Amino acid sequence: MARVVKPIALTPYLTVNDGLAALAFYTSAFGAVVLNVHSDEDDQRIVHAHLKVGDIEFMMSDYIPEMNTNKHMPTKDEKRAIAMNWFFNTYADLCDFLNNCLVAGCDIILPFDNMYWGQHYGEIKDPFGYVWALSSPNKKNNIVNLM
Repeated sequence: MARVVKPIALTPYLTVNDGLAALAFYTSAFGAVVLNVHSDEDDQRIVHAHLKVGDIEFMMSDYIPEMNTNKHMPTKDEKRAIAMNWFFNTYADLCDFLNNCLVAGCDIILPFDNMYWGQHYGEIKDPFGYVWALSSPNKKNNIVNLM
């Protein structure tokens, strides 16, 4: 029997049409820290960027046709792309993060509510078409009502 290898992380890699705008957006909306970034010789496209939000990392680049890769890029108008989940320790943390994302240009695509599985959950879509799900422990009361 083959040895079962267990990965240590799952890191999303986003492909976008405007990497410079995406970098600005993710640092503003998510508070992302750019660990490294490589651009093309004209500094017009992001060839690779590595970002971190808290302990969570993700990577991104512009779509670069001359690299002959056939990558799917979601659009703002698509109904759904893969959803990446953010988990928060508290409902208040989720609300603060969500407010910042909405101010920066995200749209709510699944209204936030207490779900049957015990989480307060909803989904947002960023200006580049990616879906981000936000989860926290259930809201205990109705003092804060964002949706």
